[in-house]
Order: sequence, then structure tokens, then C-alpha cells
Amino acid sequence: TRGRPMSVAVILCGGLGTRLRGVLDGRPKCLAPVAGRTYLDFLTDYLHKQGIGHFVFATGYRHAQVEDWLKTSSRPWTWKTSLEPEPLGTGGALRLAAQMIPEEKFLAFNGDTFLEVSCTDLISCHNALRSPLTLAAVQVPDTAAFGGIKVEHGHMVEFHEKGLAGPGLINGGAYVIDKAFALSWPSGPLSLERDILTRVGLAPAAHVTSGRFLDIGTPENLALAGEMAVALN
Repeated sequence: TRGRPMSVAVILCGGLGTRLRGVLDGRPKCLAPVAGRTYLDFLTDYLHKQGIGHFVFATGYRHAQVEDWLKTSSRPWTWKTSLEPEPLGTGGALRLAAQMIPEEKFLAFNGDTFLEVSCTDLISCHNALRSPLTLAAVQVPDTAAFGGIKVEHGHMVEFHEKGLAGPGLINGGAYVIDKAFALSWPSGPLSLERDILTRVGLAPAAHVTSGRFLDIGTPENLALAGEMAVALN
């Protein structure tokens, strides 16, 4: 049925949270406090409402705390964890997690950013453009902190490193990825952003959304995440 086109998502949980050290109190960034709970509570609630019934948590830094969080209460979804044996970067972590997924394609989300996006629309874009990887792009007032992207005819054709100021589109940290494509990436540490998305000849599909975007990596933005969690609940 519409609204439940794909039921599995990988969440990248390996972020160190260096800018949030004083707030995190020794926790990984994905477990940052949001509206009396954790960021992972907020994100998984949001995605579960869209029909995601199974999560693979790609863990690394302080992975035992993520597993403890998973076991603290009953969840309305099933889960597995994919523990990287060494820091593998976003691409390496996704390649490792893809081995645990039976489906031919899967959704993936950053565990330290929030994007208001329709999973159905993201998947429809992926299927229509027949790309091995589709990302969600979102307009922000200033791309300097993120790195801007250029989208033409439904595909990302350029990526600019952080520092270029001004309004524009950025990578919103939500993806649909063909499992076979992820498994074809070279083993070892790998950056999804620098090593895969900008690969010559790829031009990943890009679904442009007008939803809200938030990077929870600063104390100020983490406070905003609490307000957003209340608003979206």
C-alpha cells in the first residue's frame, strides 16, 4: 500500500559528537537528549510512522550504549546492529550494514541530522530515475557549514565542499541505496560523501524536499530538535 513501500532503514550511529561533548556526558551523538528522550527515539518514531518496521543501526563509537538503549524498552519495530571493527566512515559503515539486509534496496539516514521527508516520495524518485543511489536534497539559507550541491534534471551534478556561503541545496542525509551497489564499494574506510556521491559517472538521483532540516551537532541546534520533536509528535 502507498506509504509502506519499503520497510527497512539503516541509521548511521557512529558520530563522535565533538561539538556536543558538554551536553552528551559521554554518550554517542545519536543518543543526545531531545525532549526528555534521545535523538534516536525521535528519529525512529518519525520513520516508524512512515512504515519503517526494521532498523539496522550502524554502530562504532560507544556502540554498547546504543545496544543498551535498544534493550531498555520494547520497540514497535525489529532491529539489528552492525558494529564496525574499526572506524569505517559513512560509506564503509553502510557497506557493512548492507550485508544484513535481505531486500534489494534500503533507506539510510544520518543519526545526527533530521530531515522532514516523505520516504514514499524518496523511494518513488529512486525507482523512477533508476539510479543505484538517491539522496534527499533540501534548501537551506546558508550552505557554508554543509557543502552545497547542484541538481539538474533530477540528478546531483556538482558538490561543493564546506565554506561556500549563501543559500542553496545541500545533501539532507537521507538516501535510498541499491544493496548490490553498496556491496560493490571497496572494503575499508570510505566516505559516502567524498568517495561515492562524487564518483565520476554516478550522478546520483536527487529528490528535492521543502521539509525542515536540522543538524543536531551543536547545543543550539540540539535545543531546536526538542522543539521540532514536540511539533511533529
